[in-house]
Amino acid sequence: MAITSKSIFKPITIAALVSLSGIAYAYNDDLSHVGGGDMKWRFWSLYEANLFTETGDLTDEQPMALSLTYKRNIKAETLVKATEKEWLRMGVDHSNMSLWVDRLFKLWPDVEKGDKISAVVDDRGRTTFYFNNESIGVFEDPEFSEVFLAIWLSEDARNQELRRNLLGLSQL
Repeated sequence: MAITSKSIFKPITIAALVSLSGIAYAYNDDLSHVGGGDMKWRFWSLYEANLFTETGDLTDEQPMALSLTYKRNIKAETLVKATEKEWLRMGVDHSNMSLWVDRLFKLWPDVEKGDKISAVVDDRGRTTFYFNNESIGVFEDPEFSEVFLAIWLSEDARNQELRRNLLGLSQL
């Protein structure tokens, strides 16, 4: 099954970054926490994921940021391969996927316990990655934003409990 821009949610926007939980937001006061939770693999907690939007929910187009705070040391190669593996598992079939994976190999650093990688999508669909609140690179392709966030937010997400927590559905 291919992930399309209509399969998850409307295009996501964000103006820029700087405050809430390491995510900064220049044009509005703050981003509001939608939800969050831990990603676990077997017995290990890998990272804490948090989702932020302007309103604290996912209605309409609005700013969004996904922040991952790592609880273990993980090599960049492992992070990128896990991303690619999830895309393949979800049936992502995009002609730019190998280019995205190559770019992630060049962009993402090894992480240590306490490090944070955040993804912020702007009003043009560009994804800016931040490592410990410092910009490390931008993906210009709006389709990248869609399939990247699908790992956590789509109905095909591997960890449905984490998805529900991120979307604030577990609190309803």
